[in-house]
Amino acid sequence: MNFLDKFPNASIKEITAGRNSRVFSVTTSGGEKYCAKEYFQSDTDQRPRMQIETDSLAMLAACGVTDIPRVLDIDTENQITIFSFIEGEKIDGEKITEANVIALANFLLSLQQQAIREHFGNFVDAADASFSREAIFDDIQSRFDRFKQIEVKDDITRDAVVFLNDTLNPFLQEQKGKVGYEQLPREYQILSPSDFGFHNILIDQTGGQHYIDFEYFGWDAPEKCINDFLLHPGFTLEKKKRLLFKKEMLCGLAHDSQLAQRVDDTYQLFGIKWCLILLNEFCPACWQRRVFVGAATSETLTHQLAKAKRLFGELRETN
Repeated sequence: MNFLDKFPNASIKEITAGRNSRVFSVTTSGGEKYCAKEYFQSDTDQRPRMQIETDSLAMLAACGVTDIPRVLDIDTENQITIFSFIEGEKIDGEKITEANVIALANFLLSLQQQAIREHFGNFVDAADASFSREAIFDDIQSRFDRFKQIEVKDDITRDAVVFLNDTLNPFLQEQKGKVGYEQLPREYQILSPSDFGFHNILIDQTGGQHYIDFEYFGWDAPEKCINDFLLHPGFTLEKKKRLLFKKEMLCGLAHDSQLAQRVDDTYQLFGIKWCLILLNEFCPACWQRRVFVGAATSETLTHQLAKAKRLFGELRETN
């Protein structure tokens, strides 16, 4: 039986199609409202995203963390989870205040309390967690290798291949010879949703912030988290406010005296990585995910390549 069959006569409405999942509001005949999330399944997608999300949210709730969805039920066979429904809206751009940014940083810093860290002692690493400069470079190189599958069949795929080989890759090789750092000890690692930013926050009517999307949660490097926020193309936010997040995180993690240097040393690398993430749709496996969530259109490839080129231009300016 399909999991949603447990809600006979319910009104089910798709409210968002993410890049790897579909999210629905479920309103029962009795007026109760829930959130249902269906996860993409593929032989090439090895990360158990549903299990990680449900486990992390349940464990955080057990630690007293609020402002996150509650896990109500799980359908492993169909890869569907039912969560509590959060009444709120996403905000972007000029509507994001400095107070919003500080609250976001404080939420992330609150996850680093010793009791929570001990509770998650043996939890998995966050998605794409890299705990040395060499590991970051290796992760990016493996992403480059995926693009060898691109079949040049039209102008847009040809343009993408030229951009990858003649622009991005030489810039990556420039970074290879720079001084690195050794494996980051656990005491300096942080617990993070990984894909963290205003694209995964809901603001309720009182102004309260609620944090969603924990599919990639786990132990992570703080320099990755900070640089991802500085670079993330998934939400619009002026540079001054992005840098405020960096400042708040560096202050909150002041015991890590080398963090500021690691953030600056890896900024270019993470920028290259984000360029590659924006080009994921050119990889066949990733394209199937976009088909699953209904986000694959004829303009998708052109749009993503333009965003990658724009981000690279900004990287060059800061280089």
